[in-house]
Amino acid sequence: MVESELILLGTDYDNEDKPMAYPAREADGQLHFAGTAFLTLSDQPRIELQALIEKLSAMKAAMKLPKVRKPKWLKPELRVRVLHLAGGDTLRHASVQSLVTACDGKALGQKFISSS
Repeated sequence: MVESELILLGTDYDNEDKPMAYPAREADGQLHFAGTAFLTLSDQPRIELQALIEKLSAMKAAMKLPKVRKPKWLKPELRVRVLHLAGGDTLRHASVQSLVTACDGKALGQKFISSS
């Protein structure tokens, strides 16, 4: 397993009502959809994410994505750490582990950031 820092484009729920994230990679100044990841944040980071979702909400996705259910889109300004299997172009067995930066580019509180 490896950990990557990705940009959160939106959130949603899967068929079993589990929270999901739509992260993207940034390369050459462009966003590239990375796949989906489960949102596995603990209590306080989840509360902070909800506040950031309201603050960063957007009417549509920041890029073209495959068909999704009923997402809450975000401005592409929130970075998250995602744990996933190594290799491939899309995320596999991925889960969001922590929030990294808020929309102002400042690091979030240390208690929300896992050490790497």
